[in-house]
Amino acid sequence: MLLSDEVEEDDEDEDEEMGDSDQPGKEVGADRMLRYQDPIGDMQSGLHAAVHAQSREVAWLLLLLASNLDLTEFPALVFQEAASKGIMRGLTEDKVDIRSLRDADGKTAEDIAREIGGVWHGWEGTGRLAI
Repeated sequence: MLLSDEVEEDDEDEDEEMGDSDQPGKEVGADRMLRYQDPIGDMQSGLHAAVHAQSREVAWLLLLLASNLDLTEFPALVFQEAASKGIMRGLTEDKVDIRSLRDADGKTAEDIAREIGGVWHGWEGTGRLAI
């Protein structure tokens, strides 16, 4: 039994030594994660998901981080919340704008917002959810 305990300890040590960095295909950058489209979820992006969940807060955060939406379009509260969490918009000009992503049915987040209504009333045609 002592031998099997030693093997278990060795296995545990190996597990600790093996981290995510040992699997190069597993690392995903923030830009890629923000613009991820779920192949199982009809290729919807995070912005699509935020619209479905009727979460304006998440939508604003995604727009701040993954779009080229003019900063003057954002409510001051979005900047205050982002700053309190240490979040800042990086360079977005050379990256895919999350508002341009379409799901498997060819719909933008704005198309879905139009169908859902509710908290999205007034967002259609503003350029916030589609370009």
